[in-house]
Formats: sequence, structure tokens, C-alpha cells
Amino acid sequence: MNDSMMRFACIKQMEIIGEASNHVSEEIKQQFSEIEWDQIVGMRNVFVHEYFGVDSTLIKSDLPELKEKVKEILNSIE
Repeated sequence: MNDSMMRFACIKQMEIIGEASNHVSEEIKQQFSEIEWDQIVGMRNVFVHEYFGVDSTLIKSDLPELKEKVKEILNSIE
């Protein structure tokens, strides 16, 4: 996270994840209610609006677990 370009790229990807989460159907959100959809969207808003105040620990926190859950979702709806 010391590399500003890498940090920016990670933040941008988190923004994209948050924006995509905002467009997940209510049916999927209810089916996978263990995922904290509102928090994901909320973090997107922090990343977008807190240009210089983003704590890099937020980027590292729960991404591996979220990645696995998204894989489960994608497998279940295919």
C-alpha cells in the first residue's frame, strides 16, 4: 500500500465492487443475506468521497472472504 499507484488501483476496484453491489437484485441480496451489502455500498461511498482520507487497512480487510462468497453466488445462479 506504500505504492500510490497500487493504492489508487485497489481503491478504484473497491469503488467498482461497491457500485456493482448497489445493482444486485433484492432477491439475490435476500438469498445471500450473510453478505453485508449495505456496508459494501457504504464503503464505496467512502472511497469515492474521501479522496485523501482512505485508510489502507480498509482495503485489506474482508476481501478474500467476499471473493469466495461472490464465487458461490455466481456458481449458484449459473
